[in-house]
Amino acid sequence: MSNQRKQPKKGKIKFLVIIVVLVLLGGGCFWWYKSAHNNSNTSSTKVVNVPTNPNSRKSTTGGGASTSPSNSSGSSSASSTSQTNTLNNQLTGTPPQSPSGEFVSNHNPGANGSPDTEESVCNVQPGVACVISFTLGNVTKSLNSQVAGSSNSVSWSWSPSSIGLTSGSWKVIATASLNGYSSTTQDGELLNVQ
Repeated sequence: MSNQRKQPKKGKIKFLVIIVVLVLLGGGCFWWYKSAHNNSNTSSTKVVNVPTNPNSRKSTTGGGASTSPSNSSGSSSASSTSQTNTLNNQLTGTPPQSPSGEFVSNHNPGANGSPDTEESVCNVQPGVACVISFTLGNVTKSLNSQVAGSSNSVSWSWSPSSIGLTSGSWKVIATASLNGYSSTTQDGELLNVQ
């Protein structure tokens, strides 16, 4: 009869050990879940709370309305939105907005006495790189890539011969790049080099 009393105690001890191990495992899983969940909230909070235009100072007028002085171009709101979009692109890994602008100032340089020089403008968000490329058959030539600052644009002064363009009709393509993503816009007209 003394053997029968020892066996129930061993069974109870095993049962208690299993319960303690399960409670510890459950607590560890709960702690891991909560810490992982809190980290994801922190990163989304960073996106929401980042200042969008450091040059803009808010002031309160007598009526309690908040006003923001505009910059010299009158586009502080657009600049602010553009900076927010760029920041969101950098954090979320999405392609930048497609570039716009006057990619080629003269589509027929040197023709009928027109100048052989070109002015190119690429409008993109701050922090986004832009490059303008010219393609004829399997040959591609490009202007040097530039990164836009707070003006939301980059520009080049150049001539077709300075980048090695030969006679022919060249496709003009602007490419905006950010964090390995890119967006392109093709000019509606060809560049006709004499």
